[in-house]
Amino acid sequence: MNSGSPDNGGFTVPSLSGEGPSSRPAPVLDLPKHDSSRMKPIKTLSSRIDGSEFYEEASMEKVLEMLEIGRTEEAVAYADTLYSNIIDDEQQDIVSIAEYIKVLIVLRQWRRVSHLIARRNYHQIHVVFAYYAATALFQRKLYEEVTELSVGHLLPNNVQHGPLPVRTLSQVTGRYVEEERMKYSFANMAELDNLSKKLRMVPALMITIAESFLKLMNRDAAMICINYALHLENTPIHIERLMARYHLVEPAQWEKYKKVRKEQLKLHEGSHDPKILIEKAQHSYEMGRFGEAKKYTDELFDIFGPHPEALLLRIHCLTMLKDSKALLELGHQLVADDPHIPLPWYCVALYYYTIGANARARTFINKCTMMDTTFAEGWLAFGHILHYEVEHEQSMSCYYRASKLVDRSSEPFLYTSLQYSTHSQKLSKKFMLEAVSRSPNDPLIRHEEACVAYAAKKYEEADKLFRTVLFMVTEMEEDSPIEEALKR
Repeated sequence: MNSGSPDNGGFTVPSLSGEGPSSRPAPVLDLPKHDSSRMKPIKTLSSRIDGSEFYEEASMEKVLEMLEIGRTEEAVAYADTLYSNIIDDEQQDIVSIAEYIKVLIVLRQWRRVSHLIARRNYHQIHVVFAYYAATALFQRKLYEEVTELSVGHLLPNNVQHGPLPVRTLSQVTGRYVEEERMKYSFANMAELDNLSKKLRMVPALMITIAESFLKLMNRDAAMICINYALHLENTPIHIERLMARYHLVEPAQWEKYKKVRKEQLKLHEGSHDPKILIEKAQHSYEMGRFGEAKKYTDELFDIFGPHPEALLLRIHCLTMLKDSKALLELGHQLVADDPHIPLPWYCVALYYYTIGANARARTFINKCTMMDTTFAEGWLAFGHILHYEVEHEQSMSCYYRASKLVDRSSEPFLYTSLQYSTHSQKLSKKFMLEAVSRSPNDPLIRHEEACVAYAAKKYEEADKLFRTVLFMVTEMEEDSPIEEALKR
C-alpha cells in the first residue's frame, strides 16, 4: 500500500496484505543497440486515375502524420503496408510487431489486435503482448476471456500476496512457449522488457484483469489483483480512481479522504483544471447544492467540451433540477455520438422520468441495463422508475442488484430503507443504518433518516437529525446558533 505517497492527495487505499510497493529502485536493463531502420519505409508502385504511374511511400512518419490530422483509415493502410514487409522474415522482429500492434491499439482496431496476438500466442511470450491482448478483449467486452488469459507465468513472483486469480500455463505448454521465445533474439526480448518497465505494463495488466473481474461481479478476485498492482506501482493514482469508481474503498477511509480533499480544493480557487472542476461539482452535488454543481459542469463543458468524466454527474444534476429540456438535448447528442453504450440511454430514460412518462422511461432504462448489467446507476434509476409505477417488489430487486455491484455505496441501502418505511419500520431502520454507516456525512441520507424518524412519530430524534442536516449543508459548527444557520 502506498498511503504515504505525496502525489495521492491524502487518499488511503485498503490493502489485503498491509504491504506496499518496494522502495528499492527497479533494476535497469541496458538496451541493446538496434538497427535504426526498423519498419523501413516501403515504396509501392501505384497508378493515378489518369493512368500515370507513381511510387507511394509508406513509413512510420506517414502513419504519425495521418494520425495527427485524424485520417485514421490512411494511417491503418500505411501501417498495414509496413507490417506486410516483416511477416515473411525468417527471424521475425517481434518488437516491430509490437509497434504495429501499438498503432492498432491507438486506432482502436480491437478485433484485429486480438487476432494478431492470438495468431501466434504472443500474449504467452511477453507481458507487452499480454497487456495488449487483455486491453483488446476488455474493449470488446469479452470480460470472461480476459480473466482466462494464461499470463500467470509472465508475472513477478510475490509470495506476500499469495496465489493470484490468474491462469498460468501447463507444464507441456510452458515448454512449448519457451521454445517459441528462443526463436526471437535476446536483443528483441530485452527491448520488450524495457518497454514493459517504462510503461508499467505488469500493474496495468493486473488492473485490466481486475476491472474485468469487477464487470463479472467477482469483487474479491478484483481486490487481489488490485493489491498486487499496488505493490508494483509507485504512483497508484489511476488505481485509486478505479477503486473510487467501483466503490472499493472502505467507507471510513473514503470519508477521511473527502475531508482532506475538501480542504485541498480551497487552495485551487479559480483553477480551470478539469479534475478540480469535477471534484468541486461532485462535492456540491453531495451537499445537495445541485444548481452550484451544474454551474461547475457548465464551466467545464464550456472550456473543454462534453468531458466524459463529468457526463454522468451532469445528467444527475439536470435530473435533480428537473431540467428536462437540457436532458433531452444532452440525450440526443450522446445517442448520436455512440448509441452502443449504456450512458446515452440512461440519459434518455431520466429525461422521460423527469417529465413523468414512466412507461417510456422504463423501456429505455431496461435497454441501458441490458447493455451493461454492471452499471449500478442504471439499476438504481430502474428502481426509482418501478417505484413510481408502484411495483415495489421489482424496485427492491433493482436496489438489491445495485447493492451487490457497489456494496460499499450508501445509495442502494438508502432507497431500500425508503421502500420498507411504508410497512416495516424495523427493516427500514436496519437498512437506513447501513446507509448512514457508509456515508455518515451525507446530508441527503441524513435528511431521509430524519424524514423516516418523523414518519415514525419519533419527533425528538427527527428534530435532532434535521438540525444536523441544516448545519451540514450550511457548513457551520453544530454548536452555532440555529438562527445563523437559517440565515444562510
